[in-house]
Amino acid sequence: MTSENIEALKNTEARRAALSVFSALFIMGYINGLAVHCNHLGAFVTPQTGNVLWMGYQLALNHWDSLARNFSLFLGFLGGVIFSYLTQNIFKNKRVQYFFNWTIFALPIAIYPFVFQRIVHEWITFYVMGFASGCGLGFFRKVFHLEINIAMATGNVRFLGLHFAKAFLQKNKAEIFNFIIFLLCVLMFAFGAFMYGIMYKTDSAAGRVDYDSASHFVYVDYSRIYIEEVKLIQNLSLTNFALIGFCLIGYLFAPKNPVKE
Repeated sequence: MTSENIEALKNTEARRAALSVFSALFIMGYINGLAVHCNHLGAFVTPQTGNVLWMGYQLALNHWDSLARNFSLFLGFLGGVIFSYLTQNIFKNKRVQYFFNWTIFALPIAIYPFVFQRIVHEWITFYVMGFASGCGLGFFRKVFHLEINIAMATGNVRFLGLHFAKAFLQKNKAEIFNFIIFLLCVLMFAFGAFMYGIMYKTDSAAGRVDYDSASHFVYVDYSRIYIEEVKLIQNLSLTNFALIGFCLIGYLFAPKNPVKE
């Protein structure tokens, strides 16, 4: 590890910024786990490679309703990225700016089970969730000197392999730090989905989940796999309250000493 990396770890504000990114990654893992499991959405809430692929497929087969949902997600994500760029420095106080950023990102996600899942059309829901993830990507993308995609797209996994090769195959010790950061990013995203699974399993055992009657089998690599789609997770559930709690954690990592320009 280089002296620059050691100094970065000693920097309190840099550590807090890194923790906010890891929190955002965890939340995106959690909400994507929920989204693909719930038949209200049934897809990732970030326009990852698979979602863009589905747009072309749905257009070819004239699946207009599904196409509209994915296109709405795509537009929402682009809108969120644009919004985050235009508003990233609207407050001179860094602490206030952080609270603004985190609220724009986390609030739509926190209220999704209580509002969007029940009373808002799914096209609008996809747009709002895409907007939130786009804002998160724009606001919380820096871990020390590295650019991170909190949507956990292919790029993050690519950089994990790239920095592994540089650190351990080419014996570049400076790259070990970068490899560890990307490894933590991948693990935090996966851990978010893991925690959703734990919360859902607990709610399911307690009877706080309603199931879709259209649950079905699918074939993956010639294996018959049962897909259990959730119709609705009840308001008073661990799944929903845990999501709110996780969304609040990010506020703890706001800059301690706001600097006014």
